[in-house]
Amino acid sequence: MNQHTLLEAMALSAMAYADIQPRPLRGEQTFYSAPNGVQFFVRREGACLSIIFRGSNSPLDWAHNLAFARMEVAAFCGHSSIQAHRGFLAAYESDCVRRALHGLMDGVRRLRVTGHSYGAALATLCALDIRLTFPDIDVEAILFGAPRVGNKAFMRCYNSHVIRTVRVECGNDIVTKVPLAVMGFRHVGSRLHVGPRRWPLAMSTEDHYQNRYYEGLINRLLS
Repeated sequence: MNQHTLLEAMALSAMAYADIQPRPLRGEQTFYSAPNGVQFFVRREGACLSIIFRGSNSPLDWAHNLAFARMEVAAFCGHSSIQAHRGFLAAYESDCVRRALHGLMDGVRRLRVTGHSYGAALATLCALDIRLTFPDIDVEAILFGAPRVGNKAFMRCYNSHVIRTVRVECGNDIVTKVPLAVMGFRHVGSRLHVGPRRWPLAMSTEDHYQNRYYEGLINRLLS
């Protein structure tokens, strides 16, 4: 995963917040808005597909964010010990989202998923789901400002299947520190820290802004 890949993923994650997507320089692009509020757009270049999930932008999204209880990931993990954030899982496993995503996999050999904040949480679930459901597809995930999504069993399952995952954290971004670890939640992937020094008890809403991620990522890659 090179510098260009990380910067392109950051740009795509930011674009996901726009109501009207610009035409891509290459490939085909389609925007999806599901009835349950989940929004994402896809870019296809031959056998390569990118899925970019949008972050929170509606009361329904925030209702999903705040449903902190854990529940079994039965749809694609099938083991009672593997649990994830109830709100994120309910949003992703809805037929209007998961079935639509599965319908895009025909002919795909390489998949990249990305997103910022709530979008990163959905991207996490999508990466594991596609890897387990379509084992011949090579899956890569780049997550920006991602909250913790599942428990320790979920983390172990994810890390053993979606090896190429980079989770970018900026400074003391408050979203990257919730749900709390004491609630049984764990992060996935390899962490890439950018921006100000991270402190255990410090939390910043400003460090969650996308411009902070751009600045921190560029400074980190150019240093």
